[in-house]
Amino acid sequence: MVKDLEAELLAHTGTAYLCAHRYVLFYDNYDASPAYKMLYTYNSGSNTGPTMCQTNPFLNYPNWPRVQLPDDQAPEYPSSACPSDYASSCDATIGTTPSSGPPYYLTVKSNTITFPCVTYYSTNAGNVLLALDEASNTWPAFEPNGNPVVPNCVVAPAPPSSPPAQPPPSPPPPSPPPPSPSPPPPSPSPPPPSPAAPWKQTLPYLDGYSNFSIVHATETCASPERPVENETECEQFYNYLDAAVAPNTPWSFYWLDPISNPQSPGCNFFRNALPAAAYWVWWNSNTTAVPSAALATDLNWKACAPEWPSPPPSLPPPPSPPPLSPPPPSAPVPRFNEVCTSASRTEGGFACRTDSCDPYNAGDGSCGSGNSGGSPTDHFTLYKDPDIGGGGKDPEDCETLCYHDDECIAYETGPSRRCEIWTNADGTVKVGHTTSDVYACYIKLTHIALSGLQEPDYPDCND
Repeated sequence: MVKDLEAELLAHTGTAYLCAHRYVLFYDNYDASPAYKMLYTYNSGSNTGPTMCQTNPFLNYPNWPRVQLPDDQAPEYPSSACPSDYASSCDATIGTTPSSGPPYYLTVKSNTITFPCVTYYSTNAGNVLLALDEASNTWPAFEPNGNPVVPNCVVAPAPPSSPPAQPPPSPPPPSPPPPSPSPPPPSPSPPPPSPAAPWKQTLPYLDGYSNFSIVHATETCASPERPVENETECEQFYNYLDAAVAPNTPWSFYWLDPISNPQSPGCNFFRNALPAAAYWVWWNSNTTAVPSAALATDLNWKACAPEWPSPPPSLPPPPSPPPLSPPPPSAPVPRFNEVCTSASRTEGGFACRTDSCDPYNAGDGSCGSGNSGGSPTDHFTLYKDPDIGGGGKDPEDCETLCYHDDECIAYETGPSRRCEIWTNADGTVKVGHTTSDVYACYIKLTHIALSGLQEPDYPDCND
């Protein structure tokens, strides 16, 4: 009882579609008509969307026959009929009505609707495309969970084209012959003598160490370049080396008791016997509480090695590239037949007509307003100045209103900012002649395609 509309459309048209409310209920009672037996229900409150349904089985509607059953036994709705990728549960309740039959009619009920909905076929549902065109807020279909819905299917976008095949890479060039062995290099000359303390000027300059007490602890005062000759040099070296190795985090924050380790404010270096013989480089900020207290500006740790060079100036960042220009807007996709206006006639214009009008002769008597003009209560919604439907609409606003209304199949413009939004033509919208050239009828191209009538003779928009 569940149909996949995307699969049905692909099988019927050969074209891939994407559908909102992809799965709907379908039941074949083996009557001769209609050809495509999608289930609908009647919603008298169509302006609120497909939220209500007809529960009275004794009401008849033209072109909408009730789904009749041979007896009071409801057809089975097995759980195996539920698609695996359906987002809800296939828990619709299938039943029959009335209990006083025969005849008996099929009903569908969801968990959100109080009473069972009477089901109907559409006599215009000759195939899946025509069946979808019949669905509306007034005549919604059913989801597998029994809720009334209006399916909406559009042609799926084409997949991106594959990039062109790349040619195979060229083979690598042949390797050159190995070079001849070079003669052994001459013995190097002995290096020149080093200045007193060259390593002090080769380490990078780093800033930011004004909040610490102990810079570094080590077990030796030997530098990688040469031995350190005195305690002052050892202190400067490790203070410098610690800043270069850990530029953003001092290695130690140990507090030395100034009573047991009396040191004067400034740079200090001493050897501690526990836990092992170690040399300590210590900056004494002359505080007795928190070892990481901020140092005064005149007691900065850089005073320990005042001959360190200044850092090189930073290069400015490269300029940002200019923003890319936005792509040009795409041309709007046409949706209406725009031939039936006064421009296609010597005198007069065109008005939208119901299905009883001759589709190939707009001037025929069957297309006069008395015969097929339609009515605001049955076929269209009317807006007109001064105060019909809340007031008239300009032609552009009338077109926009129909464009965004999935149930709108055509719109008509006329004097006093007249705007007719056609949602029902008892079949296919036709056009008829008017004596005034201010009238025009615009039919949606999708409605024309589904009509089965032969273009370009339909719609007849010429004298």
